[in-house]
Amino acid sequence: MRKNLLKCIAVFLFIALFPASSFAQTLVPVTGTVSDNTGAILAGVQVVEKGTTRATITDAKGQFTLNVANYDATLTFSFLGYVTRNLALNGRTRVQVPLDEDNKTLDQVVVIGYGSQSKKDITGSVAVVSDKIVNDRMVTSIEDALRGQIAGVRVNSTDGQAGADLEVRIRGTGSLNATNSPLYVIDGVTSETLDVSPNDIQSMNILKDASASAIYGSRGANGVIIITTKQGAKGKTRGSLSGK
Repeated sequence: MRKNLLKCIAVFLFIALFPASSFAQTLVPVTGTVSDNTGAILAGVQVVEKGTTRATITDAKGQFTLNVANYDATLTFSFLGYVTRNLALNGRTRVQVPLDEDNKTLDQVVVIGYGSQSKKDITGSVAVVSDKIVNDRMVTSIEDALRGQIAGVRVNSTDGQAGADLEVRIRGTGSLNATNSPLYVIDGVTSETLDVSPNDIQSMNILKDASASAIYGSRGANGVIIITTKQGAKGKTRGSLSGK
């Protein structure tokens, strides 16, 4: 009776442990190097076995090691600014993987500091003043053109006298001793003063908050006014006359 009981226990243990031993997954290592299409190594590329959570990243030499289910697995390589690539191992244990630059992604990077930008891509507060506002009003200076046009931008007379200089304040006064004037960028050239004729203005972009003007550092603490002047254009010769 005792012998039969031991046999039953042995059979039960065998049945219970058999599935675990039969279906236990043995992972196999795959190594490789990732570079761009010029051959330069890429560090920090994410390598994932497709359909699983097994992943790693390339080291400073562009190399990686990843344990996968088998040598027929598919690896996914992704890196910012490059096209994501899926690569089937097809029995290989080592791979060389070139990644192509993603030109569409690079086109989405907008530099607002010294060039043009798409307003929908800007996370900060940006206001645009076109030349139509200048042309439709009797203005003698750019400060006068900005008066009452943009929320959060105030244009005041320095002392209240007729003909007194005008001062521009974005988001109010931030310092008692230092200047509170915004930074002006005229056709890509920074300036602390505004010395350009209103008739020469094509458009003005006012960067009002910290994120929009961050590229200028402390100089953009009081806001930034980016001015684009009128430029020559292809086509027929045209002239204009102003009677203001």
